[in-house]
Amino acid sequence: MLTLVISLTALMLAYQSTLRSMVSTWSNSETYTHGFLILPLTAYLIWKRREIFANLHPRPDFWAVTGMLLAGLAWIIADLAEIQVIQQFFLVVQVILTIWAILGRKFVREMAFPLAFLFFSVPFGEFLIPGLVRFTADFTVGMIQLTGIPIYRDGNTFSLPTGNWSVAEACSGIRYLIASVTLGSLYAYLCYQSCWMRIAFIGFSLALPILANGLRAVMIVMIGHFSGMKLSVGIDHLIYGWLFFGIVMLFMFWIGSFWRDARAVDPDRPIQPGKVPPSPKDQWFVLAALLSLGSAAIWPVQASRMAFAQASPGPSREIRLPESSGEWRRVRTEGPRDWVPDYQGADREITASYSGSAGKPVRLLLYYYKNQEQGRELINSNNVVVRTGDKVWRLLEVSRIGVKLSDRSLPVNQWRLGSNRSHLLVWEWYWVGGDFAANDFLAKLLEAKAKLLGRNTDSAAIIVSVEYQDTVTLAADVLRRFVEEMNPSIEANLRLAARE
Repeated sequence: MLTLVISLTALMLAYQSTLRSMVSTWSNSETYTHGFLILPLTAYLIWKRREIFANLHPRPDFWAVTGMLLAGLAWIIADLAEIQVIQQFFLVVQVILTIWAILGRKFVREMAFPLAFLFFSVPFGEFLIPGLVRFTADFTVGMIQLTGIPIYRDGNTFSLPTGNWSVAEACSGIRYLIASVTLGSLYAYLCYQSCWMRIAFIGFSLALPILANGLRAVMIVMIGHFSGMKLSVGIDHLIYGWLFFGIVMLFMFWIGSFWRDARAVDPDRPIQPGKVPPSPKDQWFVLAALLSLGSAAIWPVQASRMAFAQASPGPSREIRLPESSGEWRRVRTEGPRDWVPDYQGADREITASYSGSAGKPVRLLLYYYKNQEQGRELINSNNVVVRTGDKVWRLLEVSRIGVKLSDRSLPVNQWRLGSNRSHLLVWEWYWVGGDFAANDFLAKLLEAKAKLLGRNTDSAAIIVSVEYQDTVTLAADVLRRFVEEMNPSIEANLRLAARE
């Protein structure tokens, strides 16, 4: 046990940057504050089975060292791509493999769920938010239409005769979903013995909060509508939501109690001792600890060396945008002054406007990143086209499309924004080491690939926008013609800046 405690402490010190990122997320995000409870709950679940562990005999398993090497390799790839959630995931994997290497597979088999429960400490699930927002909007509008109340929808925003509503990220239900699955998994383990019953209840805890969040949104809108927008707004909005979620959780546990198995997780389950194998000598435990720790610690050291070797000064060449190309001429019109994307830590920020035969000017923004690091990186959840709660512009819809150009199909993220006076169509895509991407995960993989191959990792976000009033089709055609003409020149300038 002393060897195990020392090994886990050393592992946390070696990966302290990843551990700090997890704790920081638990502290700063209300969605993941449950992370502070995961370790104490895991310790309790293991302690609950102490009688079983007392009858087992620890034996080092050196096969787990191979797993440590593979987990460390996955961690350094995620580090190169700067994907924190993957790094955090494989840190938990290494904790489990360290226990396996020192105590042996029998111990890991008996504490399989408590160790798997550690994965709930990883701040995971933000990629689900856009899909949950769309489902909530679809469900809410559909249910209100069934009541016969007039409703007009524009993306994730809809209007009733009494007022306007918008399904924002806070309405996605991601907090309910994560809390429900965490509690549901714990309840299934403690109250059921059958593996299938546990899986079924976890599935139930996954589906129920998604449906309940849709009902919550309908309830809040209906209360606001029938009260003349006097109730269910402001802080009432949040209070009603959490009260409703508490009722849903009680309902979930009440349903689960009908199939509860009293024999579940019985710490006094007899163990057939059989013939007790000879206990390994102490040096074998120490050797397993040294090998597992060495297999894990080489990766943070290598990551630091690679980061130092690839560091280079910022772009020395001023990135110049073309004055004209085809029908497009650079003009002084700046576009909507009350809207600008929020990209942080860029080495260069460039903006320009162009006018063509369509009349409406197209605005081009470019954010160039040279030496990326945490907080100063292209792909970051803090870099957004429009902030939630913006006082002027609201998000109507976001989607990923392929723009057909003469020589390629360019993937872009398409954003539709709305204000009280007009609408804005925005296209956003990334240039990563010479390749184009719109998917955040693919952009991270391209960055990791470039680092592993020793290539240039300079990256940029390219954003174009145009105002429109009636139909988005004409605006999309304007942006397509603009990108067709201007993209080759933009790409050439980015390559020059990266080369220097």
